[in-house]
Amino acid sequence: MSIDQWIALAVFAFVSSITPGPNNMMATASGARFGLRRTIPQVAGVTFGFTVLLWLAASGVAIIVVEHPMIGQTLAVLGYAYLTWLSYKLVASAVRSPDRSKNKVTALRPLTFWQATAFQFANPKGVMMALSTATTFLAGPRQSMFAIIAVGLLFAAINFPCVGAWALMGARLRGWLEDASATWRLRAFNGVMGGLLIATVIWMITAR
Repeated sequence: MSIDQWIALAVFAFVSSITPGPNNMMATASGARFGLRRTIPQVAGVTFGFTVLLWLAASGVAIIVVEHPMIGQTLAVLGYAYLTWLSYKLVASAVRSPDRSKNKVTALRPLTFWQATAFQFANPKGVMMALSTATTFLAGPRQSMFAIIAVGLLFAAINFPCVGAWALMGARLRGWLEDASATWRLRAFNGVMGGLLIATVIWMITAR
């Protein structure tokens, strides 16, 4: 790959990682609910999972998915179903009062590292990003394993702070949202985030 291609890849990685999507919506909601420290494993899982997905796509899986559309469609359906369930959980928590007497969150728990990693294989946006990167920047039989690894590492270096920025934004809102004198704020935030997540699902389905 030439220098121009690496620059183009870095720009593509930044734009695709920083723009709204399932991972960023979930990171924001988790940051607001649980704080940045408890959300970091989720952010790391997103980056690790996508990097592995990209490596697999660049190593030949992309060709299999293109030649067998049913595989991609099955992954997409699983991803849409999971995102719809998460949207429901967020919206449902918006109509319930937080259990402050026990000082715990009853609606959701932050995703673990491995849960966030596994989700990347059913995340429609992530799958399309990996396939696009592999077919655009790593097309051709002469791509070396070093190039494939380097592309994955570059994407990871850009993806982690981008998703982390969304988690940090949510964490910055945590104190304001959990103000005991205005419990409606947290419920309203969960409702908005759930609505945005389901809107993202609808957008991805109609854009296919």
